[in-house]
Amino acid sequence: MACSRRTKRMFPSSPSLSSAETIANNYDLLTHILLCLPIKSLLKFNCVSKHWLSLISNPHFYRRLNLYDSPCALFVQKWPRSDILEYDFIKLDSAFDPARSRHYKVICTCQYEISEPDYHIAVYSSKTGLWRVTAASFTLDNMDFGFYGGVFWNGAIHWYTDSGPSFCFDVDQEQIREMPMPPIPDDWYRRRVIYFGESGGHLNLIEIYHHAATQFNVCELAKDYSGWFVKYRIELEEVIIAFPEMIKTQFEPTVLNYYAYEIWCIVRGESDENSYMVLHMPAKIIRYNLKGKSFKKLCDFPPDSGATGFHEDAMNFRWGNAYTYIRSLAPV
Repeated sequence: MACSRRTKRMFPSSPSLSSAETIANNYDLLTHILLCLPIKSLLKFNCVSKHWLSLISNPHFYRRLNLYDSPCALFVQKWPRSDILEYDFIKLDSAFDPARSRHYKVICTCQYEISEPDYHIAVYSSKTGLWRVTAASFTLDNMDFGFYGGVFWNGAIHWYTDSGPSFCFDVDQEQIREMPMPPIPDDWYRRRVIYFGESGGHLNLIEIYHHAATQFNVCELAKDYSGWFVKYRIELEEVIIAFPEMIKTQFEPTVLNYYAYEIWCIVRGESDENSYMVLHMPAKIIRYNLKGKSFKKLCDFPPDSGATGFHEDAMNFRWGNAYTYIRSLAPV
């Protein structure tokens, strides 16, 4: 009786598969490779395995990425030239530190009655997906004045007011604390803040109270809230010489806003030499080095699209708000 035998063909193991397994099982090597990849790739690789998800979502991996120390772009909200609003913005404040966790919180201040001076604080947690009204509240004694800022620094959201005390909300403790502010000059009835923001773990403030200001200080709040101190001195004379379109020639130099410019953000680098300010002037964006006082043009604004072909100049200077865009692995 004839007997047939099947011959089993043997294939050599795939070198590429062996190499892939070696890399996947080597934590240090895999981490080093993932650190070299762009954010979009890392977000996709979260789905490869539980091991990769655990590695990429680890706060230690976040810290080694070092993505959140400096912004890579700015979102700009420009004020419209007419009373017709194309978009309606709702201001919410975020509390997010990727060095601690990929989860974040959103802070909302609200009034139960618009005629009452009492404000309450609601918190949204990305971990639970729920909103919750906290026991914290504050009161504005003068309803004619507002509060501004909403800057997350040192574990708290910070606001300043036009007049009277400013305050902050400790996100973990859910408590309101008073925040010290420099005194308002005697001949001014309200605070005139030009910039209030955080960068690189520092809270910075710029106030200007004199006319045709070309020189002013950048102040920083001490970590222990003991007070503000002068960190940088800004001198814009050379900038104005290079860009005379900043001058509102139709006004006298005694006018408060004689020069058309606004500060969009301050970026603190690893050293003072690498720290800079982003300055908006008519139809241009300027980068100004805080230590060396050098500057360069980053870009021009093209004329607005449409029939008007509007072009920004000192007379038609359009103010706006700028918000830093920071790359992150968290779904904020």
